[in-house]
Amino acid sequence: MKKPGAGSPKERAALGTAGIDRTNRVAAMIDLCRAWWAGESVTAELGAWTYDAITVGPAPTQDPLEIWLGGNGP
Repeated sequence: MKKPGAGSPKERAALGTAGIDRTNRVAAMIDLCRAWWAGESVTAELGAWTYDAITVGPAPTQDPLEIWLGGNGP
């Protein structure tokens, strides 16, 4: 069975992410966002992106902040 992924093949090719496991990358980015929203300083590497002691503010007022993802498939 094929593992589901984020984005269509055409979308991935247009974004230069063909062959990258976008499902895991999206999950990792959600983890980074949760850390930022909690007020944490984040240092991380994710693909070609490097985050060096990045903080985000102001924090969301909703706690916990819900993250909704959508899509469709066969």
